[in-house]
Amino acid sequence: MSIPKLTEFVADAMLGTLAKKLRILGFDCKYFASINDEEIAALAKADSRTIITKDKLLAQKCKKQDIRVIYLESHSEKEHLIKIARVCNLRYAVDASNARCTSCNGCLKKADRSIITLMPQLTHISQFWQCLDCKHIYWEGSHIRNLKKFISEVNVELQNKR
Repeated sequence: MSIPKLTEFVADAMLGTLAKKLRILGFDCKYFASINDEEIAALAKADSRTIITKDKLLAQKCKKQDIRVIYLESHSEKEHLIKIARVCNLRYAVDASNARCTSCNGCLKKADRSIITLMPQLTHISQFWQCLDCKHIYWEGSHIRNLKKFISEVNVELQNKR
């Protein structure tokens, strides 16, 4: 058995929003809106990924197969991120240079401003990134400012609970 890569994840079908946040935070997190327990376990085992799940039965099955799993009992996304950080010994930072595509998990590269010629409403934005795989375009908008505030709160709680 290969050694699990602690920061490469596969999130179960119930955790799409969390998978997107992990991608923005720079973590390789595979996610499929429709995947069964056997498929997610096989993927995690083949790629040496850590499964993130709210499915207790899946977590139990994976542990029996020596597949690394993080079982999330809470309904709070903040608590989910705190548990993942504790289990994997992580600190979070919102940094566009490390972010991954929220759509396909691909790597992002800095893009030239000319990429926005079809989007004149974005002329006030100075930096853009583009997914190398699906070509989706990203920029820092209010959603990133909100995420930075949220992640700051998560990091404060992580610091306080150590």
